[in-house]
Amino acid sequence: MTAVTTALDRADAWIGRYAHHARAALRFALGVVILLAGAHKLVAPAAWHGYLAPLLADLWPTALLPLDPTFVLFGVSEVLFGVLLLADWHTPTVAALTALSLLGVVANLVVGVVQGQPHADVLVRDVGLPPFAFGVALDAARAGD
Repeated sequence: MTAVTTALDRADAWIGRYAHHARAALRFALGVVILLAGAHKLVAPAAWHGYLAPLLADLWPTALLPLDPTFVLFGVSEVLFGVLLLADWHTPTVAALTALSLLGVVANLVVGVVQGQPHADVLVRDVGLPPFAFGVALDAARAGD
């Protein structure tokens, strides 16, 4: 074995000692991301308006549901989901609901990028969040959480 292979094997073994924390680390990371996104929607809902795809913004019934209160409602649900994930309360269901919500975010971003919005960088980042959340849901369900 080469020195590089030996060093990598040692690093793998060291990391492996902490593998039993993977479930909690992933749930915690998802909970923090969702909680922070929701908290930001509560304090600065207008900052999120620009991410709404033009097609969806045109269809949005702003007379019935103005954007600021709507984003505040999204923020409330995200804060709630984030707290529940951090508390490990019904994680399979909460993470699955979070994943479905994130699929809506990604769909909105896809429509926006197709329509020429400059949010491809956000889309590239956010496209990984729904499978991440579904993975947390499935892993928690398998573990019987």
